[in-house]
Amino acid sequence: MTIANPTDALRVELETALAVAHPEIQGLHDLAASAISDELRGPVNDKIAAFERRRNLIQNVLSDLIALASALHALDADGYPTLPKTVITDTLFQELQNEVHGVAVAAMQFEAPPPPPPTTEVKVILGQPADKP
Repeated sequence: MTIANPTDALRVELETALAVAHPEIQGLHDLAASAISDELRGPVNDKIAAFERRRNLIQNVLSDLIALASALHALDADGYPTLPKTVITDTLFQELQNEVHGVAVAAMQFEAPPPPPPTTEVKVILGQPADKP
C-alpha cells in the first residue's frame, strides 16, 4: 500500500506564495534604500519586516512538510499499515502456547469487583436564603 501525501497541494500553494513574496521583498528593500523620506521609510521597513516574517514562517512550514513526506515514505517502505507475523519454530511456538495457557489459567483466579449498589436516596442541604442587595 502506498501512503498518499495529503500535503502536496499545500506545498505547491506555499511555494507559489514564496515565489510571489521574493520580488515584493526585494522591491521593498530597493524602495527603503532609495531617496524616500524618513517618515515613509518607517512604514516601508514595517512592511519589509512583515513580509520577511511571513516568508520565514512559510519556509518553516515547507521544511516541516518535506520532513513529513520523508517520514511518510519511510513508514510506507516499512509496510504500513500491516506488520507481518513472525515465523518461529514449532518448539518455540509450543512454548509460547504453553505460556499463553498458563497466563489464561492464572487470570481466572481474579475477577472485577461487583458494581456499586444503586443510589436509593439523595439528601440535599440548602443554605439559608439571603436578600439581594
